[in-house]
Amino acid sequence: MINVRVAGEGRCRVDSRGYLVFTLSVRRWCRLAAGDRLLLVADHRTAVLTGYPLPVLDRLLDATSVIANGGDRA
Repeated sequence: MINVRVAGEGRCRVDSRGYLVFTLSVRRWCRLAAGDRLLLVADHRTAVLTGYPLPVLDRLLDATSVIANGGDRA
């Protein structure tokens, strides 16, 4: 999970295509490869943007599925 907040000296930007672009150092720190996709969720009250890498979402959804099925894998 990646949390992004507004900062004057930020390490990411939004490009002309509307993509959130992280510097190499931030991608390495977050273990992201160039081109990795994130589900972005914005909280307007706190001005925080949270990014969920797709492999993390897969694990979360798999765990939710197991719980919803009473402990049995779907």
